[in-house]
Amino acid sequence: FSPGGTIYSAEVNANFAQLSSNALDRTGGTLTGNIAASAGVTIDGVDLSVGIPSTLLSKTADYTVTTSDGAHVTVLMNGTYTVTLYTAAGNAGRTVTVKNIGTGAITIDGYASETLDGATTVVIGAKYQSLTAISDGTNWHLV
Repeated sequence: FSPGGTIYSAEVNANFAQLSSNALDRTGGTLTGNIAASAGVTIDGVDLSVGIPSTLLSKTADYTVTTSDGAHVTVLMNGTYTVTLYTAAGNAGRTVTVKNIGTGAITIDGYASETLDGATTVVIGAKYQSLTAISDGTNWHLV
């Protein structure tokens, strides 16, 4: 692959097909510069041609976020409600952002006994305050 070039899915597939599964290591290394990818080039199921997808939801009642909402979800909440997260287990790298757009207090509740920075719930009490939680595959961490 050359700098400034486009990586096409056929080229990626052809090159990866020549490697055994033991030889393919996706960890480490760095990609720099502008990278363009044609449709069909994916990493862990994310189509690189459209960037990293995110979902924006607006809710005025208690809401349980699900993995089908997307890998990176933002929930805008108006009122005093609870946002319950899906399990962090098996979902490392996924993020959920909750923003209070009203005057109520928004409670963010981890799945079952999973925690958010060690607490089972976190409250966003101020209007326009937001919190982002990222899964490490076991629990949620606030960033």
